[in-house]
Amino acid sequence: FATLPLQDAVKMVKGDGSRQLAVFSDPRCPYCRTLDEELAKLDNVTVYTFLLPWLGPESRPVAEALWAQAVPDRAKETAVLDRNLRLASQLGLRGTPMLIASDGRVSEGARSAEALDAWLTLGTREVSLRTSVNKEQP
Repeated sequence: FATLPLQDAVKMVKGDGSRQLAVFSDPRCPYCRTLDEELAKLDNVTVYTFLLPWLGPESRPVAEALWAQAVPDRAKETAVLDRNLRLASQLGLRGTPMLIASDGRVSEGARSAEALDAWLTLGTREVSLRTSVNKEQP
């Protein structure tokens, strides 16, 4: 997660934004749209959405329009979509949506808000446990 080019993603912050995740999403993907609805129900989260024209040439104009709407000062930088496609390929993306938690865990497919909340909270607890264990080790 720490190496992702977050400047190439659409950023959404809800609440204090303390829990972070990246989402690779094609705007024409029905599972991605379902995931977007569920993500909107979460609180205290920062979501970085990497727009991907993944599902064929029809996805490109839709992704470009969403990018322009979300990041108007960079609206003409549509090469961001090509970079996102290369990144998805490097990460081994097999389909959309794909989620990456801030601790590096990966999940594929849409989930309910409740499942997302539990997944994100689990990651926070695991990081806390690993950190406390590491502090105790010499």
